[in-house]
Amino acid sequence: MKFPKINISPKAYIIATIAFIVILSTSLIGNSYYRTVKRIRVDINNEFENYFIDEKEILRLMTSNDDDPIVGKYLRDVDLKLLEKRVRQCPFVEDVQAFKNHSGVVKIEVHQVKPLARIYYNGINDKYLLPSGKLIAVSPKYTSRTLIVRGDYTYKFGDTSFVNTADWKSYVNFFNRINADQHWSAQIAELKIQRDGSIVIFPQIGDYEIKFGKPDDLDIKFKKLNIFFKEILPLRGWDAYQAVNVQYKDQIICD
Repeated sequence: MKFPKINISPKAYIIATIAFIVILSTSLIGNSYYRTVKRIRVDINNEFENYFIDEKEILRLMTSNDDDPIVGKYLRDVDLKLLEKRVRQCPFVEDVQAFKNHSGVVKIEVHQVKPLARIYYNGINDKYLLPSGKLIAVSPKYTSRTLIVRGDYTYKFGDTSFVNTADWKSYVNFFNRINADQHWSAQIAELKIQRDGSIVIFPQIGDYEIKFGKPDDLDIKFKKLNIFFKEILPLRGWDAYQAVNVQYKDQIICD
């Protein structure tokens, strides 16, 4: 028995295909409308080897201390922007993005801050300095391996009026310059900012100090430091000097 041949025009085929897609999509949307959150997945980026926060802390922020549970809630009722806002309340969070899928999973990706330096205030109320120039309290959970900054001048860093000045921006630029350079971030262990605001650098290797002066003319001063490290030290040795001074124009003074 032969079945009659049915000819379907291209136009009718396209219409039928579109109708099928619309029906399928409507069905999927209708099903997902009543789906609930099965679990929460937290991904914390530790690319800088900082461990200020953990999954437990993120979950606490997401749920407002368990006052607003997420698991069991309808997916349609999960406000991703609100979750991101809650997690951003943590000063150690640099960025956060939240997602949800039809499988009932809410995923949140968290990027931690990378401090430029730890500012010491005689061991009381120490702060981390961020690349933006913002100061945040240190974490009781974790101590970041970062540049140490001490000295009589650091008391100014806690003054809200000072952190809006051009002088403050010059110090932040200086710290960012060190952080961005792999050589200098490895070479410099600690800084002392003296009462007059001048910077003294203590290198990782060698028993000497570098008198840098104020955080100005950075290109010129770091160029002189490069000359000292590449041309002078190899000839004289790491223990040849007690102090190196690059704060004066066109001079490198070695004592």
